[in-house]
Amino acid sequence: MYVRHTYVYRTIACVVLCFSLGLPLSAADAAEEPELLESQLDAYLKQQQDEMAGLAAIILQKDRVIVRLEGFADIERQIPVDADTIFEWGSVSKLLVWISTLQLAESGKVDVEEDILSYLPSDFRTKSSFAKPVTLSNLMHHNAGYDDSFTDLFLNQQADVLSLRQVLEQADVRQVFPPGEVVSYSNYGSALAAYVVEEVSGMDYRDYVRKHIFDPLNMTKTAIDPALNDNHWVKEQRRRVQGYTSSRQLIKPNQLFIPLYPAGSTMGTAGDLQILLESLLAKGGGPLFTNKRTVDQLVTPSLMYPGTEIPRIASGLFYLPSESQHVFGHGGNTKAFSSAVYIDRNDQIGVLVLTNSQYDSVYTAGIPEIVFGKYVHSDIATDLEDASRWTGMYEPARVPDTVSVKCTDCLSEAVRNRAD
Repeated sequence: MYVRHTYVYRTIACVVLCFSLGLPLSAADAAEEPELLESQLDAYLKQQQDEMAGLAAIILQKDRVIVRLEGFADIERQIPVDADTIFEWGSVSKLLVWISTLQLAESGKVDVEEDILSYLPSDFRTKSSFAKPVTLSNLMHHNAGYDDSFTDLFLNQQADVLSLRQVLEQADVRQVFPPGEVVSYSNYGSALAAYVVEEVSGMDYRDYVRKHIFDPLNMTKTAIDPALNDNHWVKEQRRRVQGYTSSRQLIKPNQLFIPLYPAGSTMGTAGDLQILLESLLAKGGGPLFTNKRTVDQLVTPSLMYPGTEIPRIASGLFYLPSESQHVFGHGGNTKAFSSAVYIDRNDQIGVLVLTNSQYDSVYTAGIPEIVFGKYVHSDIATDLEDASRWTGMYEPARVPDTVSVKCTDCLSEAVRNRAD
């Protein structure tokens, strides 16, 4: 049986933008027709219910909010999703890293363009292969040059809890591109930025986040520690939720241990994440920042696609192509959970989607697209380049560097042909 629950977390009067089954409505249309949007949202959820295990979706627009809690936290035990259901954030956890970094930059304790070695212990074992320094800006832009690794990234069983420094030093990662040249998404780089936060603040990263983010926002139902020892309530509640495939088949086991925990270990209730989202939408920056310009920096493009004016990344958040044209956020996946958070500070709209479904895109991509409007391609009056110049073998930049050749020229050619 399919169960739908609607729950309003805060006492603020609410409405939200959501979806249409056909053509997406613009943010302006959505604000004018909240009842229509709500009915369209419910119709969409009903239409897609066979794709869903459990879902929490919250959409904010100024002082309005709609919350939908759908399906089951545990299908086998018939436990419905409710206000206390725990969802894993996955890579949305990185949002906490970039907030922490900007807080330290705002207070003058770090410079995002400074070599990170100036903030790290002199005996820290870096992965550097190039003379060019790595900056916090490089880590935010995922262009510090690190390859990816699957070694000990996710563990099925809890391991000994190592310090963040130990995990970083033991990580099976290499710097294969000069800093600033290639964007290659990096869990290691994000965790390295968290270690800079740890060293500069003089606090364990988990303690820093709790003191400077969770406590000011009263986020009492969120944990960041890979073993969940920083919040025993979350640890108990996690036992009430399971993770599923897209066909709603139970995944066993579905709770992983993530040694590089700043990059993807956070989990908590949708209500807690809503509080964080509200703070980032607040005109003054909420309690997290003392200067509005700092929170604006989170959604101000700081990296463009090469040779264009198309935004790519803003202080660790990725640009979402949309009708709105000023939406930034982050998605996340663990073994059995998917998530997405997007904000438009210009129009004061925020969206969060949390599911206990593996690699979901029906909701984590579909909901934000409909809320913010579908991106419409605009033709540019210019001659296209000759595609034949790009002949060769290509692979994603985000892979473990396994090239093994004897000649330098072959290696150079392999690197040149790696597609970002």
